[in-house]
Amino acid sequence: MSKSRWDTCRLGAQLPSIIGLVSAEAQERFQHLQIALSSVAYRTSFPSGPTARASTDDGSFIGRLVLGLLSRGWPTHSSPAVEDSLLSTIQPDACLERIATSDSSRLAWELTPLAENSELTDWNDIILGALLKADCRLLIDETEISLLVDSDAELHFYQKVLAPTFGNAIGWIELQRPIASMVSEDLSPPNQDLSGRVDFAIELPSSRGPLKVAIELDGPHHKQPEQRKADNTRDRLLQKNSWTIHRIPLEEWRSGNTLHLRSRLNAIRDKNQFPFSISEGYSELHSGTQHREASRLLLTPHAVARVQFGLTRALMDGILSLNDGNWTLAITERDVPCAELALRDWLQVVTQMCHVYGVPFGTKRIHLFVASDHVDQFASPEWNGSFGSDPRVTVSALADAASDRVIDLAIDVSVGANTTRRYPLDPLSVSQLHVRSKVELRTAQRQSGHRTETWPTPRVISEPAQKRDSLEYFLRYLFRKVTFRPGQFEIIERVLRRQDVIGLLPTGAGKSITFQLPRCYHRD
Repeated sequence: MSKSRWDTCRLGAQLPSIIGLVSAEAQERFQHLQIALSSVAYRTSFPSGPTARASTDDGSFIGRLVLGLLSRGWPTHSSPAVEDSLLSTIQPDACLERIATSDSSRLAWELTPLAENSELTDWNDIILGALLKADCRLLIDETEISLLVDSDAELHFYQKVLAPTFGNAIGWIELQRPIASMVSEDLSPPNQDLSGRVDFAIELPSSRGPLKVAIELDGPHHKQPEQRKADNTRDRLLQKNSWTIHRIPLEEWRSGNTLHLRSRLNAIRDKNQFPFSISEGYSELHSGTQHREASRLLLTPHAVARVQFGLTRALMDGILSLNDGNWTLAITERDVPCAELALRDWLQVVTQMCHVYGVPFGTKRIHLFVASDHVDQFASPEWNGSFGSDPRVTVSALADAASDRVIDLAIDVSVGANTTRRYPLDPLSVSQLHVRSKVELRTAQRQSGHRTETWPTPRVISEPAQKRDSLEYFLRYLFRKVTFRPGQFEIIERVLRRQDVIGLLPTGAGKSITFQLPRCYHRD
């Protein structure tokens, strides 16, 4: 069993408009970076005992459907409202022009460098740097490391060899990773013991296929025939799953003869320029408006998706109830402004999903406290989506909250930190608040072995024709189409009624949407 207190999932988001700033030569690396940041680690501290509250069937059902929307791509596209809000607040000094598509049936924008600046700015470097910026505040989380390592030797090896070798990219190294999370069921022999762990693991996307490296620090007992046989069996299983295993004798390291060892570690780093060299070379790309805007436009979609996951997880687990009249939330933004944007966008999704299924949403008021724990000053996005009448959202600075304030749910969100890195301060602790439940979100150190949730039993949608406005909302949210084309809604309505239907539409009339959209509501 894993020693980690973190679970992992896959979700992330990006603005379609920013892809055009990346040259064709840099697209592959850009997408690998986005994929890596779409691996999310989360840790929850929810109440147990008499104060715990079971999730209602409605809350769990709606939450699971919303989770499906959030995790539909790695990364997926941000909602049109989120993208519009972010693009509306681009600073003039960034020298970027926002252009709306000429197709009136689609919600889409392009970002284009201003002509007088297009030859002077290397947006490839700026964008790659923004995705892997090194936050100077981050420290190695010694407490987390001490809980993970199996021995003092592993701890010293991590501190004295791995950390200096990998520098700011040390956070990508996972300690004591469970073997069960590293292998595919299809490639695992029946009855194979998968209960063990590897000392150190590195798994990242790469242009030459996924980088999968396991490092084992072997003590003297690994020379024993029985242990050697077990090691060989395990190594073959990992190699079958595309892992490269480096076994390092403990006495080799302790003897001080580390030249060969460091050569092997350097080879791991140097053969894969993502992200080891990038995170070092781009650590100072924060000085200009263009670099700050790149960070804001690239990191905010991921941060928004993570906040929304935290809210969804709380809804699924009963921490937030659709029956409660008031919610009090606190969100710590570690990288970029994202809290209010994420909450308002999420509320629209939940409200529309509840309307589709006829589920009452009884929350009338939400008080959101925000701690803006950013290194840089960013322009806060102004919400460009619609403001529903319910629930009403009030936003305040966390510093203004009374010391005896009760927080129903606190979310600490970071894109730039992994689970073994920590920030010097926790604004939630400093504020002396009574936090009932908390979710921490970081970038995970793996690209596989994520937790997945089972789908709920499907429910019949009564009178889909009366839910057309909500269904058109999801048409815009998912497909960025302004409205249904002739014939589409009639087909979708019968599908949602769970009735047989044959749809005949001309080529290019949007047949795929007629079966893709209903899958948001039915998975059988």
